[in-house]
Amino acid sequence: MSEDANNLRFYIPSMEPPKEALKPFQRAGGFRGTDINAQWRIKQLTALFGPVGFGWYYEVTRREILQFDVTHQKCLVDINLYIRDPETKEWSKPIVGTGGNDWVSKGKDGSIRVNDELYKMAITDALGNACKSLGFGASVYWDQDKSKYTVDEDGNYYEVVATEEELKAQKKAEMFEQMGGDPFFSKKSVPTTESEFITADKAKDRLDAETREKMAKASHGRNILIKFDKDQPDCTIIQEAKEVYGDSILDWADGAVLHVMEALEEVGLI
Repeated sequence: MSEDANNLRFYIPSMEPPKEALKPFQRAGGFRGTDINAQWRIKQLTALFGPVGFGWYYEVTRREILQFDVTHQKCLVDINLYIRDPETKEWSKPIVGTGGNDWVSKGKDGSIRVNDELYKMAITDALGNACKSLGFGASVYWDQDKSKYTVDEDGNYYEVVATEEELKAQKKAEMFEQMGGDPFFSKKSVPTTESEFITADKAKDRLDAETREKMAKASHGRNILIKFDKDQPDCTIIQEAKEVYGDSILDWADGAVLHVMEALEEVGLI
């Protein structure tokens, strides 16, 4: 094994997380990125070095609460991660990671929120940053050329501007999550040809009652949305939905129809 290959023996196997461990996110202010599942990191540490406590472990070296005001308090945590080389059995020097999370924050509605999983989330964040030094998720971080830590020559943060396609994908992912990750969200029951109608009609007989109810509600809701859009073409909710799902309501997935219907009902428009 070459010297370079030996030096990268932990980096290369960890640089590309599986797709199911990745999830897009967007922070307030516009920063967009990809979140890496914390459990994948633990699995990867275990696969490379052995069970926790035997092949790797961490210790918390600092835990601090920062109070900016009554409505905003944050926790910062420092950890030292230790790994044991499976070949030499030698323990590493401490691999430092810092993480944090809000303890008390103010919601958009003005309510005060208290995070009862504060320390767990802060430690998870710190462990992720320590693992980053080992190359965990390197391909994800490498692709995100400009991050919240990137500054220009004048010391100003880069403004990360998402493309129109990225914004649509993000919004669709958020709506999908709000629908509880239901696969129904991405399905469309309205047939476009006679053959599809026959297939769909026969398939309905095999569907459970809950799904049939959803399909019927979506079909009825689609007609309501089409009429509503015709009567009120400037409705913000409909226009934003069109940016995500397309201009034709007929082509929207059933779950998308139900989601928009719920949004209109919440504000009393239907």
